[in-house]
Amino acid sequence: MASPPGTSFDGYWDATRRQLDDEFGRVLPRFFDRLPASGLPAIRAAMDGGKRLRGCLVCLMTDALGGERAAAFPRAMAVECVHAASLIHDDLVDGDTARRDRPATWTTEGQRRAVLLADLMFATALQRMVELGAHDGLALAEAIATMAAGAYHELMPAGMT
Repeated sequence: MASPPGTSFDGYWDATRRQLDDEFGRVLPRFFDRLPASGLPAIRAAMDGGKRLRGCLVCLMTDALGGERAAAFPRAMAVECVHAASLIHDDLVDGDTARRDRPATWTTEGQRRAVLLADLMFATALQRMVELGAHDGLALAEAIATMAAGAYHELMPAGMT
């Protein structure tokens, strides 16, 4: 569903975000097929309300390179899962009690469940990308590793780097 020429980025982003939200809602149970249905509301809550900027960028690049939009959706979902999982960890580490004008995941699920939920989201996103291909899996693994190293580096005491 590439936007027609001349469409503004805001229009493209809004249409793509709506399409991603619809697709994510539809495929979430299959994407997280190892999670009991009772765990899906926590995943939905962690992913709801975001701008979907990262997923929209996946679609934009797919469209720009002449790819099939359907091929972008699982990749966009994985990227959005990684982003949401990183926010769960970040909120807990920073002690932030709210995210997107709602309670942070750790405040509703508890610290242990929030960490495990985020870990499940990271692992599932990585699994789904490996299923698509080795390059997809490697690209996501490298992104997660880079992100985690950066977060860890932020917590290092001055002079320890």
